[in-house]
Amino acid sequence: MNTLSSKEVQRTVNRPAAWSLIEMIGVMAIIAVLSLAIAPALMKQITQANKEAETKMLERLADGLQRSILREHRIPGSTDFAQAIARELGLDQASVLYNRAGQQRVCLIHPGMRIGPNGNSSLPFTQDWQGSVAPTNARVMLISSLSVPLPTGIQSGPAPSADAFENIWDTAEDNVPSGWTGWGGSGALLIIRRINLGLLFVQVALNNNSPDRGRFAIDSDTVTRQAPLTTSYLINTKLRLYRAGQDTPQTIEIVSEPVSYLYYNGVWQGSFSTNRDPRSLSGADLQAAYDLFMASPENPDGKATKTEVVSAMTDFMMLYTNWAAQNFPGSLQRDVKQAAMRLDDVLQGYLFKAAK
Repeated sequence: MNTLSSKEVQRTVNRPAAWSLIEMIGVMAIIAVLSLAIAPALMKQITQANKEAETKMLERLADGLQRSILREHRIPGSTDFAQAIARELGLDQASVLYNRAGQQRVCLIHPGMRIGPNGNSSLPFTQDWQGSVAPTNARVMLISSLSVPLPTGIQSGPAPSADAFENIWDTAEDNVPSGWTGWGGSGALLIIRRINLGLLFVQVALNNNSPDRGRFAIDSDTVTRQAPLTTSYLINTKLRLYRAGQDTPQTIEIVSEPVSYLYYNGVWQGSFSTNRDPRSLSGADLQAAYDLFMASPENPDGKATKTEVVSAMTDFMMLYTNWAAQNFPGSLQRDVKQAAMRLDDVLQGYLFKAAK
């Protein structure tokens, strides 16, 4: 009779028992139940993550579009918006045109947009010296669906109607726009990025009150034009102002807010008004005031000259600024007082007739 050795007995004792078919079915059933319980929450998380990623992507694309407009001073149209954004952001055009679900993104334009010198230009719009009338309905939208393609008629270019555009513009998050009857997509997977291009423009007024008209040019334009002109320019437009008959600009300004200039007595000066914040005055304003003063006729009865007035004024302002910067120490007060007295004497001498 054969008997098991001690080693064979030990292996038999340590060998795990095999699962029965019923046990395996039971385990698989538990896994299936858990999967059914977890799957909806997991799918919801994946959907939300995809939506958040697409929302950030549309924000990036919108930022790239606006940066491109302000850098090139050109608003692209429906056929080249993707090219402009891709060039600005360093992307390929396919990354601009299609989302992660493979659906095409749309750049929808308000059909009532009024832009350009006469308000009748269509996109693309390239700015020249004439600028634009105050833009109206200058709005576009970047639209993306992560579920199914957008409805027929919603494609890059002008919207089918102003109402169709407004319906989409006014749509609340996670909702389907009014009028999209029969569209099988999900409002929760519809992302809309609204862009108001009108905010990229500022008004510029160039007025003339001089027999010899002042001139101006913008950006890289080599031809100067005569004032007056009131128009809207894109932010970051380089504005150059020239005196009549001169090739060197008197002042250069990068336009970032509404601005007004007046050409008076052969000198460009900034417009001062009670509504203007004094903190927004620039060195160009001080230079314009100096140029205007020096260009004015000399007082024939004065005993001081305009050069002496400017020198005394400059000395006083420099000494006062230094005194204020050091918190008004008593040791510097005497110099400031003497400069003020000298300025007063010079002004009195310039304004009033010299004693005989």
